[in-house]
Amino acid sequence: NPPKGEERENLIRKRREMLFYRVSEIYARADLINQVFRPDLSVCIHLNAAPWKDQNQTELLDRNDYHVLVNGCYMGGELAYDNQRFEMLFRLLSGWDELEREYAECLSRSLARSTGLPAFAYKGPNAMKIGPVEGVWARNLLANRLYRSPVVFLEPYIANSKQAYERIRLGNYEGLIEVDGQMRLSLIEEYAQAILHGILAGFSESGGQATFQASP
Repeated sequence: NPPKGEERENLIRKRREMLFYRVSEIYARADLINQVFRPDLSVCIHLNAAPWKDQNQTELLDRNDYHVLVNGCYMGGELAYDNQRFEMLFRLLSGWDELEREYAECLSRSLARSTGLPAFAYKGPNAMKIGPVEGVWARNLLANRLYRSPVVFLEPYIANSKQAYERIRLGNYEGLIEVDGQMRLSLIEEYAQAILHGILAGFSESGGQATFQASP
């Protein structure tokens, strides 16, 4: 039986919110990136999260790790769609895969050094390990298909973990303070420095070319 009343309204609200941030917002961002910014490299800066232990979301997790994503690992059901086949071929013919991997590996190394976090490893069929550097995986995501540039997704820190949650609550601050017995930069500063050093290393490894292959 279909849901009714308040249950139905809650399901509609949740679906509406999901369609906004998983679809509509990404398409709007893609229009801005592709038509206005036209970047040489898109770095998507996220905080990760993991499934809660309990339905009421009352207990923080022990897990805290990082990983980095590039475009790839298209599955059979996904390639049944014309638009996904087109977007895959467009990216392949644009020649962005090698630059994506180089920058992803440099950013992964930098995140590992700066955060001290272990690299996350996928176990399901929706992701594929790329290259020798820990933490670099390929996934077929809407954003890394639509953005017409090399795209690297950063997924450090489990926001609902005990360690990350405490640091997020502290906000940004100058210098070092003691957190769990260690002198730490703010999470924001630590993350920003990791990104900076990773991009600079990627720029150096790519031969110092400031402009990638132009997209139409």
